[in-house]
Amino acid sequence: MAIHILPSLLPDETIYGLAAHIGQINGYRSDQETCEKLFGKSKQPRVADIAVNFAHFSRATGDAYGDVDQLVRSTTSLPLFARLGLYDDSNYKQLGMKERLGLASLSNGFPHLWRWCDCCVEEDVNLYGAPYWHRRQQLPGVFVCTRHKIALTEITVPFRMRQQYFMHPNSLPKAVQTRQTFPSGIDLEMAFNLACFVEHASECEFENADNSIPSEVINDQLATMGFLTKNGKLRKPVFIQALHSFLENFACIEEVALLISNRNQKLFTEKTYNSSSPSVALRRILIIFWLFGEWDLFSEYCSWRNVFKNSKNTDDKLEKISPPDNLKVDDYYNICIEFLQQNPNATRSDFSRANPKSYKWLTRKDKAWMGLIFNVTSRRNGGQLDMFNALLIVNQTLSTS
Repeated sequence: MAIHILPSLLPDETIYGLAAHIGQINGYRSDQETCEKLFGKSKQPRVADIAVNFAHFSRATGDAYGDVDQLVRSTTSLPLFARLGLYDDSNYKQLGMKERLGLASLSNGFPHLWRWCDCCVEEDVNLYGAPYWHRRQQLPGVFVCTRHKIALTEITVPFRMRQQYFMHPNSLPKAVQTRQTFPSGIDLEMAFNLACFVEHASECEFENADNSIPSEVINDQLATMGFLTKNGKLRKPVFIQALHSFLENFACIEEVALLISNRNQKLFTEKTYNSSSPSVALRRILIIFWLFGEWDLFSEYCSWRNVFKNSKNTDDKLEKISPPDNLKVDDYYNICIEFLQQNPNATRSDFSRANPKSYKWLTRKDKAWMGLIFNVTSRRNGGQLDMFNALLIVNQTLSTS
């Protein structure tokens, strides 16, 4: 039977929320009936755990919300897992045909954990008449609303209380208490930067041709920082101590505190592929955030690794970029320095959009310098530009060129 009314997909709405919205506006008798119409028949009685068949959903809605690939990208957390190297791109693109994951797991990661921003809820009520679940706020590592810069509110629904009906931020189980992701009085700056990092990672266009590449890039950086032996083995005690010291900034968050506990610290040293576990994703997110600071930098390293891995003769195939006749080598560096002087909080993405030619030349010819100069101006250091160190770097570079 055709679905008569198809509401618009709300901004950043999850597949869980969209399904609930469709069932509500069409007046179906039960949430189980809604799920059967949208995803096909399922033996799982709990709405949160019903297996999602995106191919069936696309047919039932007449592709009103896009094809399988578009649905997975816009309404689930799986693209983030793919970019972290924890889920193969080819797997999630064929998700609707080859495998089916639970509705809440696809929307939230943790099927029992639900988060929302109180300010967003108020805005949603004013704009749309009712609140809904925002996909970004459910991603592993997001504990702060990046729009309002406040701690998210969350609840944990125990397994035996897993809902038989669709749950909304304004229709929560009465027996479950809400809590803040951060205790009151705690500085949210680091958590805000982490949330921006995760959201950017989930929305960036770059995709890995090989899901082992992120792990290889992480290992390269660990080697550069002296955490690997000559044989490529991890110096576990030193690595754990350094990582633990960095993560103390997040120790007040229950999920992170559990990960860095003495019992679970060794999990950070495990290699994991093809995993849709949010705990695994959170561990990898924290490591990448610690090692690189900005997703653009990590993504760029992954892009270069793709090039080197897929080219037999990389040096011959890479384009050799030379400065135009009217532009000297040092002009590229000066353009970047001048841009950062005028925009002290700018990121690599900002510079690439403002000065694409200089950005392209610098990233190809002196990637190491780009990494240094933008680490000097990293948001994690409060966004303040240490111009003395920046100029010292460029002068040393030019003097040796």
